Amino acid sequence: MTTLFNRLRTSPFAAHVAHLGTGTLAAHLVTLAASPILSRLYTPEEFGLFSLFHSLCVLLSFLATGTYEYAIVLPRDEQPARQLVRLTTFTSALFSSLLFFGLMGFAPWLSELFDLHTHFLMLLPLGVFTHACLNISTNWLIRQTSFKTMSLAKMGQALSMGGVQIGFGAAGLSATGLSATSWTSIGMLAGYIAGRIAFVTGAFGKKRSELRELLSGWNRRELIQVATLYKDHPRYVLLSSLLSAAAIELPVLLITSLFGNEELGHYGLAFRVLMAPVTLIGTSVGHVFFQKFARRKSDGLPLAQFLLQIWGILALIAILPFGALFLFGQPVFSFVFGAEWSLSGIVASVMAPMLFFTFLTQPTGKSMLVLEKQRWMPLFSVLSLVLRLAALITGALYFDFITALWLMVGGQILSYLIHSGFLFAWAKQFDEAQTPNA
Repeated sequence: MTTLFNRLRTSPFAAHVAHLGTGTLAAHLVTLAASPILSRLYTPEEFGLFSLFHSLCVLLSFLATGTYEYAIVLPRDEQPARQLVRLTTFTSALFSSLLFFGLMGFAPWLSELFDLHTHFLMLLPLGVFTHACLNISTNWLIRQTSFKTMSLAKMGQALSMGGVQIGFGAAGLSATGLSATSWTSIGMLAGYIAGRIAFVTGAFGKKRSELRELLSGWNRRELIQVATLYKDHPRYVLLSSLLSAAAIELPVLLITSLFGNEELGHYGLAFRVLMAPVTLIGTSVGHVFFQKFARRKSDGLPLAQFLLQIWGILALIAILPFGALFLFGQPVFSFVFGAEWSLSGIVASVMAPMLFFTFLTQPTGKSMLVLEKQRWMPLFSVLSLVLRLAALITGALYFDFITALWLMVGGQILSYLIHSGFLFAWAKQFDEAQTPNA
């Protein structure tokens, strides 16, 4: 144990995780601190609309970039990575502009059809563009190993999002009638966009010359070259990302139609709080892991053992907090957020086992890109999507909301185990192929 502690203390990997984890911790403390306030300023229905807005932004941002942003970390040379930044920035701006003009023409009809405020539709293109820019900036910072900068950017994101949402909610609380409804209905969405703008600003706040250089060296021939070189991303990674995001966001889209906006609001709050520890460490480890895993493969170093070490460490970290949520979710949520959010606590208890496995497997998910197994990614995403879809529909038809969530949790854990088993087997194949050259 002492040897392990000393190795972690002196490890560059652990240092990078610590840098990123510190900022992520602070960011999620802000998010958690804001949640009891927001739950008293906004209704479950408004939380439900926020969850829907986030889900659509995530899904549409993949279409906006073609998932080329994930390739930014991969090239050995700097110039292709820079061209990938330019390519994804251009495509996301173009996609968001087309989306804006398309929604503007059909906004009244769509608003009536889906029972959405017009401003929800008008803010969606900006939400998609800012989320795409956040993903592009994140992968550029990973490539540069600028994890301290990313940490500060995450703090800025959380403060901006929470501050704007609380500000709009307080304005709605002090207003009356239609004015109050207008403030609160737009507040959660405006905070979402403000947080992403703050992240991108923080990512390049002290490196404006680097940002100008990134966005000024346009070369049509080189853009076409990198688009062709990484064509497997829109062909396979895009499909996989859409399916994976759909599997994650599917409950948001289905719960509102199968059960109602109130149930979606309770699910949304529980998911927001539970994702805090997942993102806190899981995302921090994942960003560093992706860069280190790619480097280890380039250097011909063992990969399977590295995977097991990461999974083992994450399991030790996660078992206590997720176990506590599983056992005491309902009373904790009722105490912290108010008695009217008791159902959110039940949802949190049900989802805790699934998010435990999410915590373990999410950081290593991009390993398939490094192992050049991206053609398999859509198959695993389809498996996850089908299991979630079948669980929710079965629960809605024959059982109730909570039973549907239990079925979804069981199916998702199964998909995680299958995915991780294949990933470990491919890592072992790579290690065995390197042995004769050792």
